[in-house]
Amino acid sequence: MEGVVVRRRLQLMLYNIMYRMMFDARFESVSDPLFQQATRFNSERTRLAQSFEYNYGDFIPVLRPFLRSYLNKCRDLQSRRLAFFNNNCGEKKKTDGRERWEQQR
Repeated sequence: MEGVVVRRRLQLMLYNIMYRMMFDARFESVSDPLFQQATRFNSERTRLAQSFEYNYGDFIPVLRPFLRSYLNKCRDLQSRRLAFFNNNCGEKKKTDGRERWEQQR
């Protein structure tokens, strides 16, 4: 007998609500490759934001000038996340919006 991991189901529900509001898109299941990629990006963002190893400049302001590698990692992650959203969600919303506008004319 195989059980269901509730945390993953709740995460899928939360992502579906948010992505439906923002992009008019949803994920089919926990095994959806887009869902898995979105959760990886958000996990990496959370790890960078909450880690003292990377984000020591927030705790010790004198050390902020030494944050170049951390800031480069943040910029890289940001560009990858934006590319993911634009490629998978943003373009769909733009085309759907254009179609609705054309139908209303």
